[in-house]
Amino acid sequence: MKRKGIICITILAMLVSLFSINVSAVQPTKLSGGQLLKQEVLEDGLLNNQNSNVENSEDASIIATYLENYINSNNNAKQVYGGCYIDDNGRLNVLLTNNATETIINDIKTVTDDSAILGNCEYTLEELNILKEYISDYMVAESSDEQIKEVIENISAVGIYQKQNKIFVRLKNYDDEKIQDFKGIISNSNAIIFEQSQGYIPCSSTLMCGSKICIASGSIGGEYSIAFRCKRLTSSGNYATGFMTAAHGNNAGDTVYVYTGSNSVTSIGYVMAWCYTNNGRVDSAFVCINNSNYIMSNTIHAGAGTLVAGAYSSTYTEGNTVYMAGATSTLASGRIVSNSVVADGSEDDGVTIRDCVQASYFSDEGDSGGLVYIQQNGSKYIAGINMAESYNRNNIEDGSLFVKMSNIRDVFDIILY
Repeated sequence: MKRKGIICITILAMLVSLFSINVSAVQPTKLSGGQLLKQEVLEDGLLNNQNSNVENSEDASIIATYLENYINSNNNAKQVYGGCYIDDNGRLNVLLTNNATETIINDIKTVTDDSAILGNCEYTLEELNILKEYISDYMVAESSDEQIKEVIENISAVGIYQKQNKIFVRLKNYDDEKIQDFKGIISNSNAIIFEQSQGYIPCSSTLMCGSKICIASGSIGGEYSIAFRCKRLTSSGNYATGFMTAAHGNNAGDTVYVYTGSNSVTSIGYVMAWCYTNNGRVDSAFVCINNSNYIMSNTIHAGAGTLVAGAYSSTYTEGNTVYMAGATSTLASGRIVSNSVVADGSEDDGVTIRDCVQASYFSDEGDSGGLVYIQQNGSKYIAGINMAESYNRNNIEDGSLFVKMSNIRDVFDIILY
């Protein structure tokens, strides 16, 4: 959403030297009270001292992401790792084969803060994935052999049950004869269990960083961009899954839509937490996804690559190149002009945002809330959220402003993954 009027830029360092403003005394806006949240109120101090360390989170799904990073970086661990799952008590269970060494076991205990339950399994997850891909290759292949073709067309789905340490194969026509046909032609592995298909599986639509959304209260809405995926701690102690975007022009409780056609939209969630206040440091909103057909990814739209999971950059050096992914401009890049700017908002909202970053990339209406990221050694890290265009004293657009990721983390109780 484009912010109307002229945005006056004042470099924070000049303010400090000329007017002796004590910047350190300016506190980040905290999420509390009914104005900011939908159907919930955060307890006082809930946002204090939050960080992304797994030691500070009891959420097993967050711990699992750290376990996954460890497994993917250790070839020896891959050879014994059978997968993981969260049980009915909310505990993370990790499966290992009999070949697991004490070193790997101790590493896993360290990575999971000794909170995971270790169990034994027969197959490694790598073996199950190889078998799944082998079967899926049959599903997409074309064969002139009528018997093979009949077996292929009878498969509706194949996947992995990590809890059971098995591959599942769902058959449309399910009986002993069809199972034996599958075993004779494709695979007779003991790692496979067969199930009756319950019909076609509805496809989940993957949401990407920078893609277009609409946020509306009633029938009136504005267009925004998705920044990045995250989870947010709620007052109940659970984590809601969703993404961040801009807060100006919308409010807590507003419905969030994606475009499914030229003139149609589908609801995917709502603004659960919102912060855009005068003298604050963020223009950001957390959107909770409550439509199970939609999932958020770390993929940047327009083929720009993928963000490093669970990481962000808090380095905003002048002259450094940043990139913006937004719904209107698609992809843009520019250099940081100033890393500590106070931006006076448009005349109709009277909001001033402190400590944002000005960069020389150009953004447009609909890019608000878009992802701003940096690249280091070929990897992409979140830097912040696109806020608005910026103008110089001659009313000429000279780039854009974005909110720092470090400030967003100070205000919102979110975890990247």
